[in-house]
Amino acid sequence: MESHRDILELLPVKAPQIPADFHNKLRKRFVDALKEKVGTVLPGSLCLFKGIPVVHKNYDDVDYKVEQESTFWYLFGVQQADCYASIEVETGKAVLFIPKLDEAYKMWMTIFSPEELKEKHHLDEAYYADELEQYIERSKPGKIYLFAGKDSDSDLETLYPTFSYLSKYDVDKTELFPLISNLRAIKTADEIAIMRYVCRITSEAHKRVMRHSKPGLLQIQLHGLFTFDHTNKSGSDVLAFNSICSSGRDCATLHYIDNDKIIEPGQIILNDMGGRWYGYCADQAITFPVDGKYTERQLHVYEAVREAQAEVIKVMKEGVDWT
Repeated sequence: MESHRDILELLPVKAPQIPADFHNKLRKRFVDALKEKVGTVLPGSLCLFKGIPVVHKNYDDVDYKVEQESTFWYLFGVQQADCYASIEVETGKAVLFIPKLDEAYKMWMTIFSPEELKEKHHLDEAYYADELEQYIERSKPGKIYLFAGKDSDSDLETLYPTFSYLSKYDVDKTELFPLISNLRAIKTADEIAIMRYVCRITSEAHKRVMRHSKPGLLQIQLHGLFTFDHTNKSGSDVLAFNSICSSGRDCATLHYIDNDKIIEPGQIILNDMGGRWYGYCADQAITFPVDGKYTERQLHVYEAVREAQAEVIKVMKEGVDWT
């Protein structure tokens, strides 16, 4: 049994090394797939992408923590907000465009130059965002592809550049979204290695929460212990989604995120929490009795769900329709 000192022991982070060419290889995979899909590539054709904008809290000078638009992160690995990027279809050349901030900001935050971010992220070129229009003009693109589409689950539209000057060009809004969605659904070996790591640290955090759960705790304390363990081992302070730490009747609410009840003796706990590292997420839900022992009825339901899960795993193989 771990002591309280063990629970709070700070550990060296042992995260996997990200290959220097990680995003370069993903971009090449994307460009090769686009060329195969469209056939003839018009000279100078560009793909344009928009990163996440800065979002302010209320009306003050405090911003929400940046969580980069996921496709922008996938292709470029850039975390900074208010960025744009382009990929030249013929050559695969990747160019980043960053916001130009006043020098006074250096007192409050770290500011990178275009050259610094170009080197850091292994890109071909980098400029300030106010140079994007001139860059496009110099490229004389035969076509501009925008990452425009709508997510089938959330019904939300993707981010993409909407500058009025783009109307001068032949703009395509149909090719990229389905193409990139399909590419991202099939992971590379490097991506799988990251996902295995995230799943492992998520599982370890869940186990620690299980070992220290007991009646009388607030549900939110389980989230707190999970978050500490995940950050302690991964160095990442971002989880995959809002933690669900339910007990008793709250377990019947699928996305219960209040996490504000006291856990009572005899209750079942359902924790649905996931770690996130380098933009990749885990999602693991576990159910267990707070007292460490199931009642006969609880065990009957648990075993039925476990057997159903085992049957699903049996039929999971390439070519099987997930529906």
